[in-house]
Amino acid sequence: MNELIYRSGHPHMTPVSLVLGAVLTVGGLGWWIAVASGPGPWPVTALVCGVVLLYSAFANASWTRAEPDALRLRSPLRERVLSWDELADFRVVRVKQLRGGDFLRVAVVLTDGRELLLPQPRPHQTGGQDFESQVRALRGYWRQHRGSGPLPAPAALSEVSRFYGSGTATAYLVHLLVLGAAAAGVAWIAGIETEARQAAGDRVAAAVLGLAAGYSAAQLTLCLRHRRRPPTRRRPSAGPFVAALAGTALWLLPLCWLDALTPPSVGAGALLTAGLLAWAWRATGPAALREVSRFEEATAVRAG
Repeated sequence: MNELIYRSGHPHMTPVSLVLGAVLTVGGLGWWIAVASGPGPWPVTALVCGVVLLYSAFANASWTRAEPDALRLRSPLRERVLSWDELADFRVVRVKQLRGGDFLRVAVVLTDGRELLLPQPRPHQTGGQDFESQVRALRGYWRQHRGSGPLPAPAALSEVSRFYGSGTATAYLVHLLVLGAAAAGVAWIAGIETEARQAAGDRVAAAVLGLAAGYSAAQLTLCLRHRRRPPTRRRPSAGPFVAALAGTALWLLPLCWLDALTPPSVGAGALLTAGLLAWAWRATGPAALREVSRFEEATAVRAG
């Protein structure tokens, strides 16, 4: 066989999501800009839906292609090429997320011991084909095209490793954009609202959405800061950033409700938030990584 290609089980949805997402995103943004008196809810809704559909299109565009000279991995943001001599084996792993839930993926083991998750195949996107049969075919293709050197004994597909993670940078970036756009839209609506109580409620809602966007920004920061950490290792918890956002909410939400967002009050609150964020940054740095590593070692000893 010349090559193996593994794509999403619904490739026909990619162009539909791409076109519809682009139309909604551009249309919603243009509508928002054009209506100087305030956007109303519909442009914001169109913009948010457009961003979500665009992300769905990019996510469905991921694929794995096995060629005679290399394995090509295509994700929404990049393409990676691995020669067959760089690979030591394929295995089925169980991805366990810290926030709960797990699912099966295919991982390739590199000769230096690292493991990389493949974009495809996935059990729920096999297009009706058997998931384990696809993995066996991929492993057989590798054994056929690998160069010189001893081949390891094939591991059983029932062997399951555990990966830990709380999400990807791409997902958190999308969350940040969607929540940020929603917060900006609600804040704009609050600015043109004539009824005082309704305006106060809109300001509080915008602040809550902004804080939610801040959580996504914190997770994105952790993903980028610790991007070189192997996927089999935990990242530091975002708890310190959550505490910083909670401290921000204590001064921001009352000011929004009372319409007291004056420069002195906002400046004092911003200084408090800056201090909390600086503490959170230090609390999720190298010292936190060492604590996480010690916890993993202790857990492994108890499991053994």
